[in-house]
Amino acid sequence: MPKKKEIMAGYIRESDPALANSTTIESQAEAVRLHAEKEGYLYDTTRHKYKEEISVYSVPYMERKRLLDMLMDPLTQQRTPRRSSLLFGQRPHG
Repeated sequence: MPKKKEIMAGYIRESDPALANSTTIESQAEAVRLHAEKEGYLYDTTRHKYKEEISVYSVPYMERKRLLDMLMDPLTQQRTPRRSSLLFGQRPHG
């Protein structure tokens, strides 16, 4: 019997709200999608892509709406022999 695929959620965050519609956040989203494809995860970008433009320095994680949405989504809480993976996209520093 084929192995059941795991659901993956992607949290893509841009720390500068002024860059919310930049190519930076879109390139992060694409990197997350490509990783899901490469690793064989089920990744529905219309349901499991959580984008947020928020500073981690000024906003505690319990106040980050999209992060909490992702963590509370019942589909990302699916239990398999290995817990469903969450991939966090971040802009490279440098």
